Amino acid sequence: MSRILLVSGELSGDLYQAALSRELKRQNQKLEIVGVGGDPIASVVDTHIVNTTGNSAIGLKGAIFQRSFFKKIEAGIMAYAKENKVDKAIIIDFQHHNFALAKLLQNLNIPIYTFITPNFWLWKDKKQGQKLADYSRKVITITNREYEFYKSITDRVVYLGHPLFSMLDLKSGHPTF
Repeated sequence: MSRILLVSGELSGDLYQAALSRELKRQNQKLEIVGVGGDPIASVVDTHIVNTTGNSAIGLKGAIFQRSFFKKIEAGIMAYAKENKVDKAIIIDFQHHNFALAKLLQNLNIPIYTFITPNFWLWKDKKQGQKLADYSRKVITITNREYEFYKSITDRVVYLGHPLFSMLDLKSGHPTF
């Protein structure tokens, strides 16, 4: 059995993680999905190791809170990985913690895939984009501009398209999630 760790830290990433979890399970029912994220994913993953609901904060208090928030995530992943083999990890839309998460996962020898990258592509920040590409086995993009940006940096990039489109019933205009 293969085990995938999905990590998100904000509501949009949680929604994408939930959709990704359902699709991965649809394709392979033997796949075990372990989740780090908020309430939307708790019921769709096999094991939910850290809840990230309510993680946003502003200012000095916010900076202190964010540090303790990340320590909680780190401790949860470490405890789980010590007891269970994780075959790969997918970091989903986790803007301010991607690099710290990548370092943690690399230290645990867990291959990393990035789905929905931070806005380095939007800011045209090739230095940060290269750092992300360096630790990612695959960079999975959802917009054409994002894809073109990472394609100029690495050949380990794919274009998936925006997952929101698959969540919409285009005939009625209503979400299907």
